[in-house]
Amino acid sequence: MVLIIVLLGAACNRMPSEDQFIQGTWQMIDSENSNFIRGVLWTFDKGEFKADFDGLAPNHFIGNYKIQSTKENRIVLELFNVETEIKKESSRTIQVVIDNEKEELRIDRRGPFKRIRSNYILPN
Repeated sequence: MVLIIVLLGAACNRMPSEDQFIQGTWQMIDSENSNFIRGVLWTFDKGEFKADFDGLAPNHFIGNYKIQSTKENRIVLELFNVETEIKKESSRTIQVVIDNEKEELRIDRRGPFKRIRSNYILPN
């Protein structure tokens, strides 16, 4: 009986596969020579995000995200509870395009981004 409850609980806590894929820290790369571009990072961690953009003001964003919609390899995320070093911001949406083959993301029409730290949860 306990095993059934544990299995049901695990099934209820599953993330959509798109959300599983984006978990971790992503750094922008130069698509010409695949070198990392310093200071352009996104981190997605189970409903929380962090974005760092060196050279821009404000350059550090933290907050929460939730999936608004998915279609094929595209995810629309709502960013909310967004804080910068300057102020709190209202919610906004971004689009994330997943390239499973190359294991890359395009975030808000920028990229490609390569994963440098993984929180990726293997699907069951």
